[in-house]
Amino acid sequence: MVRATGGQELLPGEFGRIDLGRTLVEPRRFPTIRELRALAGKEQITAVVMLKLFSDGNNNYLPVWSQDGQRLAFQQSNLKTRSSRVLVFQSLAQQAPDALAGPEGSRDVMFRWGIHAPGSFVFSRMAAQGGGRR
Repeated sequence: MVRATGGQELLPGEFGRIDLGRTLVEPRRFPTIRELRALAGKEQITAVVMLKLFSDGNNNYLPVWSQDGQRLAFQQSNLKTRSSRVLVFQSLAQQAPDALAGPEGSRDVMFRWGIHAPGSFVFSRMAAQGGGRR
């Protein structure tokens, strides 16, 4: 088993001139998920510059962790097609997230993990051609 010792290192000068007013979690590399989860339990303000979650040329934002911290979902917007969908990591070991498939041009929003059933979730989908919400 290979175990990572740290997050992805920053490129020279990648965030060199950015001043957030406080020290970053780790100034020379991106923090790991484990490091971020450990910091979340502390009652102190800590600046985290960025979490490289998934890179595919679209806008990926609004991460939502499951209550047990084992699954992650986030919103993806494609400005060219004016569509929005939810992407889900059912396991943090996945290389790429699963897309919640919907009709072309539909908009998925308001994702929430279920409380009582691990892996369950709800979200709202707006149909592309004047359909309602589902």
